[in-house]
Amino acid sequence: MNWKGLHSMNARTSEDKFLFWMASCFFAVNFLNLIAWSLGFHVSPLVFGAAFLIFVLGSFLDLKKNWMVLAIVSCVIFIILGVPLTHWDARHIWFFHAKRIFVDNNLYTQLDNYFPESHNDYPVLVPAIAASFAKGLGFWNEIFPRLSILPVLIPIFLVLRILFKRHFSFAVAVLGTLFVSKQLLVDGYMDAILGLYIAVACLLLEKCEEKSEYSWLIWIFLALPMIKNEGVLALLLLLISFFFIFRHRKVLWLGPIATCFIYYFLWKRPVAISGIQTTDLFVSGILDRALKRLSSGSDLLEIFLSMVKVSGVYFVALWTVVGLSRKGLVPAFFTAFYTLAMYGVYLITTLDLHEHLSHSVDRVLLPVNLTILLTLVDALLERESKIQVR
Repeated sequence: MNWKGLHSMNARTSEDKFLFWMASCFFAVNFLNLIAWSLGFHVSPLVFGAAFLIFVLGSFLDLKKNWMVLAIVSCVIFIILGVPLTHWDARHIWFFHAKRIFVDNNLYTQLDNYFPESHNDYPVLVPAIAASFAKGLGFWNEIFPRLSILPVLIPIFLVLRILFKRHFSFAVAVLGTLFVSKQLLVDGYMDAILGLYIAVACLLLEKCEEKSEYSWLIWIFLALPMIKNEGVLALLLLLISFFFIFRHRKVLWLGPIATCFIYYFLWKRPVAISGIQTTDLFVSGILDRALKRLSSGSDLLEIFLSMVKVSGVYFVALWTVVGLSRKGLVPAFFTAFYTLAMYGVYLITTLDLHEHLSHSVDRVLLPVNLTILLTLVDALLERESKIQVR
């Protein structure tokens, strides 16, 4: 792939520069807040507020281009402030971790493994932002800290706005994202957020011809394993694609490799030192469970049919596009191997297979569905726009 691009075809327009810098600003503030908490303090919510105010004012200066982003953010705010935390995972895992960080002033407080059912090994990018917001409020409640989702979603939507330059294609991408993720994007779960980050990373790898896109990739690579544990697997698969695409430009490998070291020292190493069991999958008897299910045609079929029900139509559409246009190879590689890995997870689960599938497969495959969705929108709408004469 040509790093410089063909005759600057993807050069940012002046109006894109604002979106680029705002997205970069939110990415940076989110991660700096995580670093700050690891050192014993936090980024003031006034900093998040200032970034949001600049985003709103700047968007009004070019309302014709940015009104849809403002509308999306406004809707998210309205939904969040109108409903408290109710779902078990959101209340007792993600935002319970945030509450503990807020109360104890310690990013790693959950590593004492109090209340193990809350999965204390889970990463804390969003909980750390929620704790900072609660610090600004002065106390904890079940509504206001949920706004921590905003600084995580805004930069991704800004990157999408740049990638999908036409109003129609951007609207289709956003509406499709909302249709696929439904309430999971805003109800305190991390699955849809992780899926959206992965989907954008796949698009960027397909288009990565400018340094701006490379810098977004680095921010996303940093965020993936700190959003949810499955982000580690996603990061590894995306890194394989990255190294293959830029195999002749080894100097560019430094950024992605650095993200792995940062994740290790910032989160994985403290979790390992604490002695917390990071998953209930890789416990004794893993081989016996795998062999038992591999020898059970009904178990293999149940896993397969559950996945096909959730993602089958998406895979058919993706492979059709890949076969016809040879586009979407990175998303195809990612979705295929990510799905196979999730299939393996169900083979070794210690839980009742039917119950595990019924309660998780729709969330587990959100990264797959969102990646395929945005790939299809890009292939079917953006490619068409390039041949239109305006």
